[in-house]
Amino acid sequence: MPPNLLSLPLEMLHSVTRYLELEDFCNLVQARAALGIALGSGRTSKEIATRCIPQSREVHLARRGLISYKEALFRTFNRRKAYRTAQPFSVLVLGEGSDFLYRDGVLAYLNRSTVHIIDVHECSDTELVLDLRQVLGLDSEGQYIFRLMHYQDHVLSVLWNSQTNDSLDHLVVFETTLIAASEDRRLLLHTQIPTGQKQFVRHDSKHLISGTYTGTEDSEDDTWKLSYYNLVKGRTSRQQFPPESFSSADIGSNIVFEIFDEYFYAITSQITVDAESPDPSSYYGGCRYCLSGGSLQDADYWRIWRRQQREGPIHDLWTDFSMRRDENSRDLVLNETRREWQDGFSKQKRTFYTEPVNLTTICEFDSAYKEHLDLKKAAVPLQSADDDEEDCTVESSLAAVPDLMIPELSSPHKRSARHFQPEYYDLSPAEIREFSLANTKYRNYNYSTSAFLEIVVDRQKLNNCPDLSKYICLRIGSRISNSFELPHGSLNDTSTTTENVLVQHDQMYCDGGIRLWPPVDAPAKLHKLLNCTPIISKLHALSDERSVIYMAPSSDRKRNAPIILINFDPKIQFQGLPRLDPEGDEMDVTSIEYCLDEGAPVLSGLSTNTSAHSGREMAPAFMGEGTDTSGSWARIQRAEWLENKYGFELQP
Repeated sequence: MPPNLLSLPLEMLHSVTRYLELEDFCNLVQARAALGIALGSGRTSKEIATRCIPQSREVHLARRGLISYKEALFRTFNRRKAYRTAQPFSVLVLGEGSDFLYRDGVLAYLNRSTVHIIDVHECSDTELVLDLRQVLGLDSEGQYIFRLMHYQDHVLSVLWNSQTNDSLDHLVVFETTLIAASEDRRLLLHTQIPTGQKQFVRHDSKHLISGTYTGTEDSEDDTWKLSYYNLVKGRTSRQQFPPESFSSADIGSNIVFEIFDEYFYAITSQITVDAESPDPSSYYGGCRYCLSGGSLQDADYWRIWRRQQREGPIHDLWTDFSMRRDENSRDLVLNETRREWQDGFSKQKRTFYTEPVNLTTICEFDSAYKEHLDLKKAAVPLQSADDDEEDCTVESSLAAVPDLMIPELSSPHKRSARHFQPEYYDLSPAEIREFSLANTKYRNYNYSTSAFLEIVVDRQKLNNCPDLSKYICLRIGSRISNSFELPHGSLNDTSTTTENVLVQHDQMYCDGGIRLWPPVDAPAKLHKLLNCTPIISKLHALSDERSVIYMAPSSDRKRNAPIILINFDPKIQFQGLPRLDPEGDEMDVTSIEYCLDEGAPVLSGLSTNTSAHSGREMAPAFMGEGTDTSGSWARIQRAEWLENKYGFELQP
């Protein structure tokens, strides 16, 4: 018998396979069933899982003893493979509404004046319903606009205002766990916030930051004014950002705000150093506030090298900028997508860039910049004499904050191939099929899967559904690693090409291909389900590493629209969904539109409010103070998707 892996002693076999990557281990076990039996004790699986995906949801389930480590590996492997190859496991209409949020596996959607909250990852058959009119004591005949702002750590924030009055916007915050002790405990905050050109809200379970952009076309005072609310102690403070560094209003394009681990992050991609030099450097500039102290006074300022100007001009309309957690390690990662004329050539190329945020080493490469961090201590907090301990208002003087634009004194590092992914690798022009910006409705990059996902509008003729002249498709591109080591170096030369900035990737990654789903020969019933409302100019979509949820607003603004889930996780199984049968009876998709409430007004307020800051004083009300909570405005009911079950299982 020729020697093979199975002829090795078990201890040696474990020593060999324990260093494999997740995909390599799963492929090896699938190729040889006997290896799966030999390694089925769990020791090897546990070491690989705790090394490759230590903070993933599957490994947390394995630590609790709910699944084995081997099952955790294969669950992760199967959903990532489904994501990369554009082969979802199910599609389902979760409900209908005019606005929605999707984060941490939880969907919150707005249906007229009620908010429905359902756990998608757990395939919940119940949902929490919050009646906004009742809890806020609003007139049932009044005209109000509601807008879902943010969801995180079982806390939901909603912005509302009256269409008949030019008053300040109102912010209301709810605790959304199903086991809340009482309705009074659910209402965490109800306050007024200034109306501005742009607004954002970020929070966790203890702290909330709201921001209002005060700049106008004729004003030079372009900055963000922040308000801090302690959801536990009922305190508030306010602060203004330095306009030199954070003057952009384009959240998601060149500025991002997030809260992680009781720290508030504000990061911009618009920091340019040595602007008058032949090759200026561009940086991500950020500040981080520690919220555990109950204020916005203590901040760390830092920057990370982004690019050199010689890499070419940027097509700003294609730029996407976000900050997320790495699913594998829970580390913070900056994601930026740029479409560039690389080296000044006429052909545009799109590239997906990632940059880990490690604040313990970020500033060490530039010792001169580190010295400037001490300047932040000159910011003196001012507190009015009549403020008490429970409701203090703080306005920090930021005249002496660190200058993020100090000259560059040390050369930036080369960009590792691990941290950038081109849209195409080695494809001929005939193999490249691109979609215009107008037909690309949603863009996202999945760092853990090394794949990008887009929702595009295609116009190719469908074989089984010729009546659809344009329809929604997923466009997914990926890459595959074929090397164990990634080189690192320094940018020490003065050449004017990007080859000296980007580490060569040809020997480290290969193209995983770009796929469109569903294909043109898919059953008509699937296409009609995905396009059950006519496609207009806007499409609202959000996604994570397991699924994507989107809503195509109805052409009739008085009607809600279906909220559709496309799921890549084989363990997210909604009971009772029929298997998609290409030869089965045609699905009556018109019944989906019929079930929508024709009288439902558009309450999401998706258009940006452009009214100026009114300057009026705000009186926050914490813990239900001053709010009518009589009656039952929070209830648990049967999930909407169970009422109709418009969806399909796509794979066994």
